[in-house]
Amino acid sequence: MATVIEYATLKNVCRGRLLLEYFGQENSLECGNCDVCIERKTKPLTDSEFKQIEGLIRGVLTREPVEPLQLVNLVGGEAGKAWKVIKWLQDNGVIVNNKDGMLTLHEK
Repeated sequence: MATVIEYATLKNVCRGRLLLEYFGQENSLECGNCDVCIERKTKPLTDSEFKQIEGLIRGVLTREPVEPLQLVNLVGGEAGKAWKVIKWLQDNGVIVNNKDGMLTLHEK
C-alpha cells in the first residue's frame, strides 16, 4: 500500500521509472510522457542554459549517433530542458534522425 501512495504522491520522479523499478528493472530512463516528465518539459530555458545543453549535445553526437532518450540522459540535468534543445536543433536542421532512428549531427 505504501508503494501505491508513493507512486501517486511523488512529484519529482518519473512515474514510468517508478513502475520499472518496482518490477525490478534498475537504472531505467525517464519516460518523457508521464505528468512528471511533462511538467519538466514546460519549465523555462535561459539562453545560457540553451547554449550549455547544445554544447553537451554536440559533444555527444560528435562521437556517435544515439537514441533521443539516451541523449537526454547523457546530457543530464533537467530532462525537459534537454528535450526543448533537441527539438529546436531538429526543427532547425542541426541534428537529424538517421535510418536507425538515432540522432546525429546533420552533415552539410
